[in-house]
Amino acid sequence: MKVKFQQLFTDKVQQIGYWGNSEDLHIWIETASTTEKKWFNYSFQKNQITEIPYPFDFKNQYNFIQASGKIAYFSELLQGKNPVVNQVLAIDLSNGKTSQQVMKLEKTFEINTPNHYAEGQEYFKEFQEFFEKKFNEQIGKGIDYYEGEDQLVFSYYIYKNAWVNILKVCNSSFDILWKDQLDENDLIGKITFQIVANHLIYIKNKHQLIVLAHE
Repeated sequence: MKVKFQQLFTDKVQQIGYWGNSEDLHIWIETASTTEKKWFNYSFQKNQITEIPYPFDFKNQYNFIQASGKIAYFSELLQGKNPVVNQVLAIDLSNGKTSQQVMKLEKTFEINTPNHYAEGQEYFKEFQEFFEKKFNEQIGKGIDYYEGEDQLVFSYYIYKNAWVNILKVCNSSFDILWKDQLDENDLIGKITFQIVANHLIYIKNKHQLIVLAHE
């Protein structure tokens, strides 16, 4: 595995999503501070990142649902104790402008997400025993696991004066191809990585986008 692209953002990464098609694939990224939100676009083809004009009111919450081509759909949440969806808006991610275009949602590329096993759930004990025997690591809290044709990807938690989230990529012989620390946090993340177009994508320390490719 090798780093194809990495970008450190000033503000925390709040959301990511994917748009385009298998020949021209992109990652949409939203960052946020206490005073503003920003949108960015990473192009797999150009291997570069650019900023997209932010189209919404900063004070409201808009969640990425899905994209069809360059048109992405966002749910606007009404703030309150139990936020509810107010409306769904379409945005052209190539320019950040509101779109009236109604697109049929079709899958043009695969997004592979890991299976999540929390401590106490079925199979987690087997993962604990395996990690202690194979890597001499005592894992806890939970684990994200993905099994591909030629790689196994684990995102798990070990205690080192604090709970640390570790990402590990192995081949079928369990040789370690890649290892990184994602975060140090008592909270458990879900879907801490994704496999898209033969690339491994994850966010490190809530501020850094990393795209890995096979060597």
